[in-house]
Amino acid sequence: MSKYKNPMDEKNNKVLKETEQQADKPINKADLFNELNGLKINKSEKENHRLNIIGKEEITRAREILQKYKQEKQALESRIVNDEEWWKIHNWEQIKKKDLYNSEGKQNPNGIETPSSSAWLFNSIINKIADFSDCYPEANIRARTGGDVSEAERLKNILPMILKRNNYFKTYLAGVSEKCKHGTGVTYVGWNKDKDGIGDIEIQDINILSIFWQGGISDIQKSRNVFTVELIDTDLLKEQYPDLAENITSDSNNELKKYYYEDYIDTTDKSLVIDWYYKKKGKLHYCKFVNDIVLFATENEPDEYPNGLYDDGDYPFVFDTLFSMQGSIAGFGFIDVGKMPQEYVDKMDAGILQNVLMNANPRYFERQDSSINREEFLDWTQPFVKTNGNLGAEDLREISVRPLDSTIFSQRDSKVNEIKEVTANRDVSTGGTTSGVTAASAISALIETGSKVSRLAIKGSYDTFEKIVYFIIERMRQFYDLPRCIRITGDDGTENFDSYDNSNLKLQVRQTMTGDTAQYLPEFDIEVAAQKASPYSKAAQNELALQLYSAGFFNPQNTDQSLACLNVMDFDHKSDIVNQIKKNGTLLDALQQAQMQLQQLQQENERLKIMCDLNIDNSNLTGMKGKQQGSSPNVAQASTSGSSDMQSTKPEGMQSVSKSDKGSLAEQSAKKANESAQPR
Repeated sequence: MSKYKNPMDEKNNKVLKETEQQADKPINKADLFNELNGLKINKSEKENHRLNIIGKEEITRAREILQKYKQEKQALESRIVNDEEWWKIHNWEQIKKKDLYNSEGKQNPNGIETPSSSAWLFNSIINKIADFSDCYPEANIRARTGGDVSEAERLKNILPMILKRNNYFKTYLAGVSEKCKHGTGVTYVGWNKDKDGIGDIEIQDINILSIFWQGGISDIQKSRNVFTVELIDTDLLKEQYPDLAENITSDSNNELKKYYYEDYIDTTDKSLVIDWYYKKKGKLHYCKFVNDIVLFATENEPDEYPNGLYDDGDYPFVFDTLFSMQGSIAGFGFIDVGKMPQEYVDKMDAGILQNVLMNANPRYFERQDSSINREEFLDWTQPFVKTNGNLGAEDLREISVRPLDSTIFSQRDSKVNEIKEVTANRDVSTGGTTSGVTAASAISALIETGSKVSRLAIKGSYDTFEKIVYFIIERMRQFYDLPRCIRITGDDGTENFDSYDNSNLKLQVRQTMTGDTAQYLPEFDIEVAAQKASPYSKAAQNELALQLYSAGFFNPQNTDQSLACLNVMDFDHKSDIVNQIKKNGTLLDALQQAQMQLQQLQQENERLKIMCDLNIDNSNLTGMKGKQQGSSPNVAQASTSGSSDMQSTKPEGMQSVSKSDKGSLAEQSAKKANESAQPR
């Protein structure tokens, strides 16, 4: 139960006490609260209804705060709405509003009437969005403690399926598109208790026109309140909240900044539903209301939400900005940067087009007393033009139109290049290359030089994705109490199914070095990298791999030199190359050890062979001793010595012989060899 005491409790209890005194009988609190708030609720609802903390008074105060946030956001909303017209290539309409007509709507006499809208800026932004698409992120979950390594690996495998279920690739593209166009993308990561029957994580992109925060801050978590608004059909609301259907009416005063739509949109039967997020006593609370009717409030359900909406206490929104602005969460995008040169190009194109049309449709000076038949003169289908007399030299004279100077076209081309430069869209990044540049590494180097802005923007989106993954883990930690069967696809394409719950994400007990037990909450580090790179980057990596192979980096004998060289190099997936080279070095060491062992075995085998021959020779000498009793002492000594040495070697089986024995055996072997070499 929540220990927070709301002032509304004292107020409601006071009214309840006074009412009971007047009625001289106990009064049901739920009935009294409903009466105070003007709600019509049936008897079954009255029996189950509890005294609410969030009521009509709190909703009125929330509306006042929302109206204040809207006023602080007016300039940003107007800029975004106008920039959206540039995105839809409605350039000329915006130019007319700015230059061709004054504030009273009267036409500027110096304005250009011939419309012209080019898509240079649109193309630049599309290329930037494609850069983000080529660098779609993936997360690597790493444990902070040794006991959570296996859980980190499971989270790494489960996370892609959660993203896939939420169609995150579409959400990611929507967010980066808003980021490139208007400078800010917003993503929501929350919990939908009705999703898939048992509830699940929900990830959505949020229209920046439908979210409101406290002005003058640069971090959404520092806002006192956060509001999101949505127009929903009133009849659908009544179906979703049948208990409050009689109190829900269409909201005709649905003040919401809208884009300029080409189609007419009727909002008369819609209601403005407001989601109100606020922090109180370190907890995040949530309230959904329409008009003055509370549809849901966490403070009104303290048993179900004792810690507020989410245990982490953070607003479930992640902002991704392109070019940040001081004192604002939102930023500005490529449209704001490139629309001035785009306007310049459009005006020049309009002037060029007007000049072409003037030359294509010449005008003439005509004397008032001229005898030319105008109708026949203007009708090019008539081969003859009749006159009422002779034509004088001044009866008709063509109005000359000066052709455009070549410097105008040069200036126009420079403005087109300016659009490319300010939006960081050089030709090489859009598929073109400098003449004579064909190597993948050289092309990649040019791309790297011309894509610094893209890399910076993508790095910012990776930071945003890291926060999104953090929120996903926190939602799993709080709500994944029931086991869920999740399909896991391995790197080799094999599919397995894993039953997962949050038991290993809750508080864990471990033993300290002193032998005591302590509780800790598993925490993880999130590393984000590109799931797929651009074709040029892939080609450059392939070429680098071939260069390393040609240089002998993968030769096991060059392991130390290769690692020393890689230590001063920097490229993507460098750790994989280092690990492979280390494996090669380990295999070489194992091979060398095996060769040494084999060599030792061969030497041991040779020694065993010699000892066997020695045993045979000594046996022969012993037999000869028995037959030759009168032999010389030297022979007997040698025989005895040999027999003694042989006996000393027999217990071990494989002992080395003395130098004297080796000499006698060598002499005998040499003698036998000479005898065998003599012809018989």
